[in-house]
Amino acid sequence: LKKKCARSSAASFAPAVMAQDDCIYGDYKGVLMDGRDCSAIMRSDCYDDVINDRCCATCASLRANVQGCEFGDKAPTCETTRPSDCYNAQIADRCCDTCSRFRNNAPGCEYGDRLTSCMEDVRSPRDCYDREPECCATCGKYKISVAGCEFGDRSSWCNTITRDRCYMDSKTCCKTCHDY
Repeated sequence: LKKKCARSSAASFAPAVMAQDDCIYGDYKGVLMDGRDCSAIMRSDCYDDVINDRCCATCASLRANVQGCEFGDKAPTCETTRPSDCYNAQIADRCCDTCSRFRNNAPGCEYGDRLTSCMEDVRSPRDCYDREPECCATCGKYKISVAGCEFGDRSSWCNTITRDRCYMDSKTCCKTCHDY
């Protein structure tokens, strides 16, 4: 087994809480390069190889079994991340823990609406015929089970249509005509 320790004397290390092959002396007892000791590091600090080496016991205790997101979010700015931000692959990687909490099982709508303005932009179900790709969560609330008419009538005047007009306007007034 290969053993390693940080570039310091073994006397500077605390006794290992649990002896791991690459952390036999535990955390470095001194001050790290940024003025903190291992007890003051944040989980995301463990992505830094120097800190991970010197604070090996602390980092091991903070490690999650999630490949690519072992120490949670990689940036403190993730606190302000909105679900729609997670559609950006770079943000999803940097804010992997935050985005995993936002993620749902809706195919194509894993993080909800892609725009924050969907609640204002979609004023009626018919708006979803044009806005569904970016407002998938908001529009999902309006979906009905009529094939080709997922969001109901495409025009507001359809509530005045008579049955005989459905021959000409069945696509525009798909819900009203379906109900006849």
